[in-house]
Amino acid sequence: MPRKKSLIFSALALVAICVFLAAPESASAARKEKVLYKFCSEYACEDGTNPSDLILDAAGNLYGTTFTGGEYGFGVVFQLTPGAGGTWSEKVLYNFCSLQDCADGAYPSSGLIFDAAGNLYGVTYGGDTQRAVAYQLTPGADGAWTESVLYTFSDGVGAPCGDLVFDTAGNLYGAADCYVTGAIFELKPQGDGMWSEETLYTFQGSDGSEPNGPLVLDASGNLYGTTFGGGTYNSGVAFQLTPHAGGTWSEKVLHSFCSLQNCADGAYPFSGLIFDAAGNLYSTTANGGISANGTVFRLSPRTNGRWKETVLRRFQRSRTPHAGLIFDAAGNLYGTTAGGGPGCPHDGCGTVFKLNPTTRAYKVLCTISRYGKGAAPDTSLIFDAAGNLYGATELGGNGYGVAFEVVR
Repeated sequence: MPRKKSLIFSALALVAICVFLAAPESASAARKEKVLYKFCSEYACEDGTNPSDLILDAAGNLYGTTFTGGEYGFGVVFQLTPGAGGTWSEKVLYNFCSLQDCADGAYPSSGLIFDAAGNLYGVTYGGDTQRAVAYQLTPGADGAWTESVLYTFSDGVGAPCGDLVFDTAGNLYGAADCYVTGAIFELKPQGDGMWSEETLYTFQGSDGSEPNGPLVLDASGNLYGTTFGGGTYNSGVAFQLTPHAGGTWSEKVLHSFCSLQNCADGAYPFSGLIFDAAGNLYSTTANGGISANGTVFRLSPRTNGRWKETVLRRFQRSRTPHAGLIFDAAGNLYGTTAGGGPGCPHDGCGTVFKLNPTTRAYKVLCTISRYGKGAAPDTSLIFDAAGNLYGATELGGNGYGVAFEVVR
């Protein structure tokens, strides 16, 4: 079972609902939460359990995966469609382990990404003889979706985890062996429907271990990401991979976490990085920050080739951010914490938050209280065109997670 899911199940087995704070934003900017769908709403959880990151299409439909559940119990790809009166309905697009020996994959361990043609891509944790796969789902004219296995990973590469990312040439990149030392891989289309895999870099421990996805590319084709462990202090790193002539890649550690007393700079980054327009990188750590509740950080490039880390937020009552961040059009950051919040016990609740990286003004948009409709939000958020936020929880609802909207 992927690390994020394992930790959340052991530490945050509770139920929750997003509610207004005592001192919310102004009325024009106040937000409230709406549960769109509770998973395990169907007999034997054929609709899936424990959802991943969500993505939106142009029509406003949401897509994602569940790690377990479905017709065979090995996870699903699903679509959530808005209907009249603010209701949403779920449709299972694909049940994993539909083929003998799960040759089509089992336990999808990432969210989904679209290509320009509207096809969906992701990876699974298991599959044929327990080997993971990268897959594509193609929509048909009749509304049915067809799955194709792009690549079955060998035992040498290990199981991939985290979302994939495309480059401009249509190649896919991701992280593998994420629960041991780990590696970064590339999948290249061969033109005949087949894909080839190349391991770009294998971590050694001192330069990071247990890489997280998704990766992010810059305009020069360099890859950036984080690892949960390894580095100088064995508390994770932020890294850059640079391509060279002949197909080789080299790694550069941008920052080794827990370099400050009491880990004030953060420890154990759990998610990928994002760029701002100035070329700075942002993400979260699940631990550290003096109170050991995690941080939001920025990495800024310097003229000498080094990068400077700045901690923008050290969490106190909110804690344990597991997901990455997103920007709004004004440059504000949004994210989730899997636990904590005003008035919550140490191991409960969770939040959706907003942070201005310039002024460091911080606002909990929505706090999670016990006994309700969702628990432990641990996915990255997404915006729709109207400025509403969408995400998912691992727990709550019927006990197996919900998809939710934070309404503007």
